[in-house]
Amino acid sequence: TGRDAVQADRLRAADDLARRWGVVAVLKGSGSVVTAPGHAPVIVSSGNAALSTAGTGDVLAGVIGALWARIAAGSAQTSRQASAEPMPLSSAGQTEDDGAAARSAARYAAVAASYLHGWVAHTHHPGGEAWPAGALAQSLSSALERWCSALHSGT
Repeated sequence: TGRDAVQADRLRAADDLARRWGVVAVLKGSGSVVTAPGHAPVIVSSGNAALSTAGTGDVLAGVIGALWARIAAGSAQTSRQASAEPMPLSSAGQTEDDGAAARSAARYAAVAASYLHGWVAHTHHPGGEAWPAGALAQSLSSALERWCSALHSGT
């Protein structure tokens, strides 16, 4: 499970991690791999060497979390409107379907965020020159906001 073994078979390494822990796994790099138990892996080809600087993976993790939260908030809003009941704050009453929906939302967030992360790097630094994580975060914040607004408005 060392670095060389992971790089030798990135798809298998990401899939093993996802299945072992029952999570959505993102293996960042040239051809980032996003996988989850029971799903085919997705290879995200956007991005370049600008994302190889310190902190860019942390920025990606934050975008995944932010996007997942936006998806969950949208789902919760739809559920509250449909049931006219407040959303519970804990997962104590969560059904299997709720868990599957949460995993699906997490996978979608990971794929979308990974693509957006790479797209912003390619757009702002097409040559792949080093890009500080703070500048990446600012550009991603703006792009994520525009993307979420477009999804919400249906355009």
